[in-house]
Amino acid sequence: MPSVRRLLAVQAHLETTAATAEPAAATTELADLTLDDFMAMDKDRALLGKTFDTPTRREQAALRKQWIEERVTNILPGLMDEVGVEYWVLSMKEYGEDTAWRAMTPSETVAARRRSCIVYRRTAGGVEKETFVAKSDPALGWEGLFEEQIKPHLEEGGGRIAINVDAVFAFADGMHAGEKEAFVRGVGPEVMERVVSERLLPIYFLMLRAPTMNATPELPTVHGSALPTGSGHHYTNAVELSHSIIVEAMSAAVITPGSTTCADVSWWIWEKAVSLGFDCWFQPSFGVQRAGAEGTLADDTVIERGDFLWTDFGIDYAGLHTDMQHMGYVLHIGEIGPPAGLLQGLAVTNRMQDMILEEMQLGRTGNEVLASFKSRMEGEGIDGTMYSHPIGDHGHAAGPLVGLADLDNQPVPVRGDVGVLRAEMWYAVELCARSYVEEWGQTVLFRQEENGILTETGNHFALYRQEGFHLVV
Repeated sequence: MPSVRRLLAVQAHLETTAATAEPAAATTELADLTLDDFMAMDKDRALLGKTFDTPTRREQAALRKQWIEERVTNILPGLMDEVGVEYWVLSMKEYGEDTAWRAMTPSETVAARRRSCIVYRRTAGGVEKETFVAKSDPALGWEGLFEEQIKPHLEEGGGRIAINVDAVFAFADGMHAGEKEAFVRGVGPEVMERVVSERLLPIYFLMLRAPTMNATPELPTVHGSALPTGSGHHYTNAVELSHSIIVEAMSAAVITPGSTTCADVSWWIWEKAVSLGFDCWFQPSFGVQRAGAEGTLADDTVIERGDFLWTDFGIDYAGLHTDMQHMGYVLHIGEIGPPAGLLQGLAVTNRMQDMILEEMQLGRTGNEVLASFKSRMEGEGIDGTMYSHPIGDHGHAAGPLVGLADLDNQPVPVRGDVGVLRAEMWYAVELCARSYVEEWGQTVLFRQEENGILTETGNHFALYRQEGFHLVV
């Protein structure tokens, strides 16, 4: 049996020659591997059967309160100085909450009450927060809140007042049209002369992480696998938990070839997440590609031996979101591993991941990152598409986009140039490659997505990336 060093050498060979190697070369490198060797390439197999000591709802709520306080205390003052505002006003009605509201509100508060107005004021000592809730007024209704409470508060200062109104970004457009009309009437023309829209204030507030969101927690954490040095972090925990659900979904414990459908696995993934105390933020996608079939088959398609599996899935962990795409393969009876052409395609996506993490340099816009990545990818002869996005408080979160799937590596208007990449941003590194699989006689789509963290000292995945197929034996 080849040693671990030999397995690593094979993986390195596949990635190095991913764009140009002949399938025969890959086959030669893989000829002496066994089923156990192919399984060893899948790091997530170590998570099968592991017990996860996950935070309870109450503990998750405590975490969220801590993170809100840290962001308001340590991040918001600098952002308000950066855009030059004294006040930041978020006004909303029940069930019509501002897009940024959840990131600054404890879990126990499910919705805004009546008409609610949160006002942050920049002071010499930091940021002061005032929350105003409308009282029922027979004459003015809830609109009296602005004239009677908000206006006097804003008149205490003389600086600019930011509200969340923007034609492009949902994250900066949280004040509904009717709410703005009532606000304008209530605070009057003199106050309105100081009112501005500063899209980078809510966008940066949402995209920058509080340090303890990915620092060693005091509460129970997910454990039981080999994690990177210094890990045990909340977001790493969330990603590891997501990996564990995927590897089980793509195993014989869930899939019975010839019987299980793609829809069966999709719903199993969601129900598994809920059973662990978390929720999915979108319906998990699950599909297959197979020899002789065009595109991805899903829904009521029965999974068969020889199918190439794919899933797209993410959870909400105490308000932190994951988003990932993994690949698997259903072995034929007597088959010891995936076809060499599929392994080669996986290696192509790994090479693309290397390049994009290197190009996501702090201070660049999303479009600048995309342009340098595209140049390198094309220089290596890779047929791929990049569409990475920020992740955190939302699945598709605030911040610069690095491509969009339907733009096929073309610059993203406006949203690719809003702000720049900063340390402690998190990204869903999402991409695909099109690679010819000789054993099937057709081009196959390979999709990968892993959650990464940008830092001052370099970029890395929150856990690790997929380098071996999840196998259904």
